[in-house]
Amino acid sequence: SPPRPGTPRCVTHRQRHRSQDRHKPPYTGVALQPAKMAKTKKAPAAPVDEDDAIFQQRAMELKEEGNRLFAERQYKLSSATFEQGLKLMATGAPEAAALHASRGACFLHLRQYADVVVETTRALQISPMFDKALVYRARAYNAIGNAKKAKADTVAALAVNAKNDEAKAMLALFEPKKEVQGLGGGLALPPPKKATKKAAAVETNAMAVAVAKEAETAAVDAAPQGAGKRL
Repeated sequence: SPPRPGTPRCVTHRQRHRSQDRHKPPYTGVALQPAKMAKTKKAPAAPVDEDDAIFQQRAMELKEEGNRLFAERQYKLSSATFEQGLKLMATGAPEAAALHASRGACFLHLRQYADVVVETTRALQISPMFDKALVYRARAYNAIGNAKKAKADTVAALAVNAKNDEAKAMLALFEPKKEVQGLGGGLALPPPKKATKKAAAVETNAMAVAVAKEAETAAVDAAPQGAGKRL
């Protein structure tokens, strides 16, 4: 507030400093220092287990062995080999998705469609964009009569990979067939095949033989009875 008239200037200045000192902390003789931020310690990196590397290498070897057996159409041995490889992998490892899908392919050839659905679903839980697993499961669904799920998996596979020929062939199964209407409203008959020159010559010869036989028969019937007998 402005000083009252008649108040000395030094008194007003002293009062102003007193009002400011009320908001300051009491002086203790020790200089206050800003608080230091506590440093967070980074967790040490997990050590690499040599056994894990050995298991991973062995799993890849079993994968190659399973592929070889699959190419030889030994589907039961192939699926068992892929299963051994899965036991050596960590749960949810990216490489495990391929082994689950490969087991699904084996069961597809063995017509064990429920096992196909199980293995391909496990592969898709690890890698949802795995188009081969989607196609294998679609074929299994189609085999057991679940066309709705089969079509959904086929469409999903093509959304991931539009160049998947197997998915394209599967999608063609679910598209309605177009009927060609004829003039009378029914289905149009296929056009007759054009006769070749050889077929036409054979038909002409057959007709000539038939005409000759008919002429011979007519001549015999027209001859008088007993004309060939001697008196």
